[in-house]
This record gives sequence, C-alpha cells and structure tokens, in this order.
Amino acid sequence: MRTFSGSEYVYQYIFHPSNSLNIKHFNTLDAEWLEFIKNNRLHGGIQHNYDIVIGPVADDNTMETVQLYMSGILKSHEAVDRLRYSKINNQVSFHTPRALEYLYFEYRKEIAHD
Repeated sequence: MRTFSGSEYVYQYIFHPSNSLNIKHFNTLDAEWLEFIKNNRLHGGIQHNYDIVIGPVADDNTMETVQLYMSGILKSHEAVDRLRYSKINNQVSFHTPRALEYLYFEYRKEIAHD
C-alpha cells in the first residue's frame, strides 16, 4: 500500500486570449458541436486544427445521447433536441503548445488536510 506524505497544491493561471490563436467556441449543444464530438471520438485523438476549444463538455450528462447519435440510432436533429435538456458543463481545452504560451501563472495555494 502506498501512502502520500507530500503536500497538495492548487495552481491558478490566467488566460489572455490573442487574435493570433485559432479558437473554436461552441455556445451550446448544437449539431455542429455534436459532429465535432463524433469526429474526435470515432477517429481517435484530435481531429481538428484549433489551438483552443471552448464549450460544452461531452460528459456523463450528454454521452448517452452522443452515443445514440454516433451509433446511428438518433439523427442529428433528434440528438440535439434531447441535448437541450442536458445540464451543461463548459471547459476551455488547450490543444497546442502555442496556446499554452497565453497562460500566465497567478499563484499556488497549498491544500490543508485534516
């Protein structure tokens, strides 16, 4: 059995966007988002050229519907209709080393354990 005896930290970074970055922003769970998720899941790995992707996460709240669409059980408009009832969790996903150059370290905070 391994035990952890070190400290744990939370790091905060600030993102300063730049017009030079190729950023894709999905505002909602729509047909374009659904196709983007499908392409990246079916073909494995990253299937786009964006530095950063911002928008809804394909997570436990959406994956059942996404899977039904990917398997051909639901058509795009049916899946999008179902997805509008999903709880949306958003993310900012950095995909290139260049995108990381626009992250700036703010601080580090040690987590206290009881």
